[in-house]
Amino acid sequence: MSAGFFVNGQRAELSGRLGVKGYWADIQKDDGYGIALGGDFSLAVNEVISLLATGYWGPGSLSFSDVEGYKEWSVGANVSVFDNAIVTLSYGSLKVDTERYNEKSVDDGVKIGLRLKY
Repeated sequence: MSAGFFVNGQRAELSGRLGVKGYWADIQKDDGYGIALGGDFSLAVNEVISLLATGYWGPGSLSFSDVEGYKEWSVGANVSVFDNAIVTLSYGSLKVDTERYNEKSVDDGVKIGLRLKY
């Protein structure tokens, strides 16, 4: 679970957000929370396709309880099928470092998503 505060921006075809994300992790017998720094970026290639990149890093100094660190990254693409339907294909990883289990992959692999706008 996570929540954050971000600043949005755009320059030509590049748009994105930078900020902080607070997270909570519960891995087997270890649990804790922390703050990760990073952002999300999108580069429009044309009217149909945009490339995506995401990266967040939470060092041990910003992690509390049993959590010792946080790393998240992904790369992918959005394909606009219609004006109100977007298909997302991405690959990424989310890892949490805990006292007992060291670096544990929470999520790793390919994701396919569909976003509908009403």
